[in-house]
Amino acid sequence: ATAILRDDHTFSADARISSGHAGALVQAVAAQSPLPYDSLISTTDGPAHANLRRSAAAAFAPAAVDSLRTPIRTLAQHLLDTASHEPLDAIGQFAQPLSLGVTLHLLGIDTPDAARIHQLAQLLIIATQFGLQPGQTAASTTETREEFALLIDTLEVRDDSLLASLRSARTAGRLSQDDLTSLVIFIATV
Repeated sequence: ATAILRDDHTFSADARISSGHAGALVQAVAAQSPLPYDSLISTTDGPAHANLRRSAAAAFAPAAVDSLRTPIRTLAQHLLDTASHEPLDAIGQFAQPLSLGVTLHLLGIDTPDAARIHQLAQLLIIATQFGLQPGQTAASTTETREEFALLIDTLEVRDDSLLASLRSARTAGRLSQDDLTSLVIFIATV
């Protein structure tokens, strides 16, 4: 397993360095992707991957995660209090909204635009992983990506949020605009 993990050229999802038959498949998928394939944390290796991970790492440090306890408890209680109790849809009324709420809180997105951000991110991730869906075109996914990038650039977010930290990394030149957009898309769909 270690040999596979260290062999970026044979076993890589990074279209810039993968080779052989697997590399041809990766490059074909990358060519169809509505997102810049070399900016996705799931499709980069080596220094590019390490840079993307480093840019988001502080938000997932033990102290940062521990600071989420109260907001998570508050959101969980709110979801349980407002859920219909005949019968409770544990996934639709609790698990999905809780996961999305925690993720958006981590990003610092506590606005009415939160649902739209999640929707746009899902559309882009699905098109990236599975190709264009019925009704989607390359132009429409480009428009979706541009709308998403504009939203995450113009939203008011908390200074201590992951999105604020990623914006600072972009301003400092450690992330490109594509890196920032792709990381937020990835995180918003987890």
